[in-house]
Amino acid sequence: MPSPWNPSHSISNNMIYLDDVEISFHRTIRVPDRETVSALPPSLGTFPLYEVKNFLGKLPYEMSAKGGLFMPLYQREAIWIEFRSKQPYAIKIYVGGVNAISGEPMIETAATRLRRQNLMRQNKSVQDYIVIPEQRWLDGIATRSGQVRQFVAMPLGSRYSVEMQMTGQEVTGGLQFEITPSERELVRLNITLTGKDIEIVCESTCMVEEVMRKVSEKEGIPIVMQRFIWAGKQLLPDFTLAEYGIHRESVIHLVLRLRGGGTSNIQPPVSGQPEMGIAAGGVIKQSIVRDPGRLWRKSETKTFNIQILNSIHFRHVTGKEPPKTPIDARTYAQLGYPFYSIYEEPSDIAGDFLDVKSIGQIDGFWEPNIHPKAIRNLHAQVGFWNPESLVAEFRDMDALETEIRQHGATLF
Repeated sequence: MPSPWNPSHSISNNMIYLDDVEISFHRTIRVPDRETVSALPPSLGTFPLYEVKNFLGKLPYEMSAKGGLFMPLYQREAIWIEFRSKQPYAIKIYVGGVNAISGEPMIETAATRLRRQNLMRQNKSVQDYIVIPEQRWLDGIATRSGQVRQFVAMPLGSRYSVEMQMTGQEVTGGLQFEITPSERELVRLNITLTGKDIEIVCESTCMVEEVMRKVSEKEGIPIVMQRFIWAGKQLLPDFTLAEYGIHRESVIHLVLRLRGGGTSNIQPPVSGQPEMGIAAGGVIKQSIVRDPGRLWRKSETKTFNIQILNSIHFRHVTGKEPPKTPIDARTYAQLGYPFYSIYEEPSDIAGDFLDVKSIGQIDGFWEPNIHPKAIRNLHAQVGFWNPESLVAEFRDMDALETEIRQHGATLF
């Protein structure tokens, strides 16, 4: 039985490090708040992160009591979140206590179960978390299949936040994260070479180079002569199988590299009030990656908060000037800066956000369309953690579906 998961954590270079997990928050422009769908906006730098415990005497009591981290935002700029890891993790993200993937409250109700039953009747996913390393970033709340509404910040009490629209109150604010590690996962690889199959067994966290070394030891083929092709793309040696989405039983094609051969186009794996709440902005094309069916350490979930401080109060609390606000979307387009678009398989993972309106919908004002140049990119003490007693055991998609079926059977 594995020992309890007690990840190390640190904050450095605007990045959260939790063992091998890296999480950063990128500042970006707001995409146009219309019903049209925008491509992924780029990073305009990362937000600085500060530990609440270092500012207890200056932060409002409500923020100090929540602990975790805080960062400054201007009222109308946007966030996207980047995730990196070598090992697999499941992560639930909440905006003001509302699940950003499913739209369900952190404290589930009978209505939550009924909505999940309805999703299953429609053959839609009840997944309410992202899986990394496959999900490389998240730009907003999953409003419908293949689309998210951008994360933007508004003052608590302004009626714009997702929390207010979904729950009728604003008490939580900010962002909450629940991270669950995976069980050790063995992968059985069938590596095919013309006229021959080579079987290799290793963990999903193995680097591609380690697999090449195993093939070399077994078959005598030098590593420098090996090229691995999976799902139509060449695998880079310094990425893990999990980062490419290779799990359980998979077939990898081995092509021998000839001396003097040309280089290949190799791509890495795709992947007023001082306190602010998260509101819904414009629509962005983005899919939520489906859980490939991993085994999770369901009782090992860790949670933490990211609180948002408006820029005026940030100066008072820290004595530092907040980062300069980014340019708006029209200026951005005029400068010819690119939006990013990635190849994604659409999924049916989306939340119950039909009643959540964007800022533009609430104000009755549509922003003009812009047409930026697009490029393809394939590629009980205040501390950091929340008290573990407040964390419910993690349930993956299979567990949720089983629970719903069993509950449904008791009703009829």
